[in-house]
Amino acid sequence: MLGAICTQSLFTLTSLIYFVTSLLLGLLGPPLLPSFFFPTTSLDHMLQDHKSVHLVALDFSKAFVTVRHSTLAAKISSLPISGNVYNWIVSFLSDRQHQTTANDSRSDFKSINASIIQGSGLGPVACILNASDLCSADQSNLIFKYADDTYLIVRDTHLHTMPLELQHISDWANRNNLKLNQSKSKEMILSLHNGPVSTVTCLTRVESLTVL
Repeated sequence: MLGAICTQSLFTLTSLIYFVTSLLLGLLGPPLLPSFFFPTTSLDHMLQDHKSVHLVALDFSKAFVTVRHSTLAAKISSLPISGNVYNWIVSFLSDRQHQTTANDSRSDFKSINASIIQGSGLGPVACILNASDLCSADQSNLIFKYADDTYLIVRDTHLHTMPLELQHISDWANRNNLKLNQSKSKEMILSLHNGPVSTVTCLTRVESLTVL
């Protein structure tokens, strides 16, 4: 009987998390939702009209750990969701504690007011919502994101905007308790033409990227 109750509770919780995740993603709407998927089609179209396209994989240091619960809750509150759903999410984020285990020793529990619970159903969508207000400084550039993976795309005709774009993203990160790690961010240049391609950043240039 106890096993049946536990199974039923787990099913209910899983269903609720799935429902809330689907609801929140749906509320992002057509203008925002496409920015959370990798832009393979966009790259193909750009390369038809431009000699090269610069793809930057941005690295945010410890992105899952540093997301403030208060900031995330404020962004979720701007969505047209019911008070019950909002309160459930806030309850999920509130009064969380952390404990460190090393060998056979354990620290005392300490309260935390930041971090996304990795492995939870709300984890990826929480990161998506936290980054929902991250847009490019120049409308000609594109930013694509999913969870803690973020990509900047700049056409060759707008290379001069890349320093401004990186500074803009760094400023957004600072406001959201994150840190843009340019030393670990990678730049890949895609081109259908032979010949040298100029660059205006000090980012590490790579020939391939693993997109998760």
